Amino acid sequence: MWIPTPDGQIFVRVWNPVGGSGGKDKSPIVLFHDSLGCVDLWRSFPLSLCRRTGRKVIAYDRLGHGKSDARGNGASPNFIHEEAEKYFPIIRRQFAIREFIAFGHSVGGAMAVCCAGQFAHACVALITESTQSFVEDLTTQGIIDAQKQFQKEEPFRRLRKYHGDKAAALRNSTPAMDTPSG
Repeated sequence: MWIPTPDGQIFVRVWNPVGGSGGKDKSPIVLFHDSLGCVDLWRSFPLSLCRRTGRKVIAYDRLGHGKSDARGNGASPNFIHEEAEKYFPIIRRQFAIREFIAFGHSVGGAMAVCCAGQFAHACVALITESTQSFVEDLTTQGIIDAQKQFQKEEPFRRLRKYHGDKAAALRNSTPAMDTPSG
């Protein structure tokens, strides 16, 4: 499904548990993807997570990623905080989410932390994986190396497979844009 925002449409996918109450009595798990990620790149993880926990799982493509609309002017240096302040509230309203579990990978982990902080009264658990919590030389160098790699055609073709015309903007994002304090 697509959810309208003032800045464009956000693509969302939901996995609902089978049987019983369908997870309605449990807080849903919201997935926040990494800097080059999207819903499709979570692959079978959301379904497995849904089945094993008996919880609804919600994943969405941030603007500029996957099937969501492109970002008009690209991501701002405060895009991590903006996700918690501007876009996640729209997701919460759309699904009438009172309480939630935030699960984020990489820069999505930093977004999950921001969402958990912004909605501390509603976040019942926070899970992060490979989250950058501060700028370090190793991470910055990894981003620079990845950018060089995506200048080649084969890796760029893989980006286009998941992000379409938005892949060029992702390929050209700056290291500062991919760090929590950037």
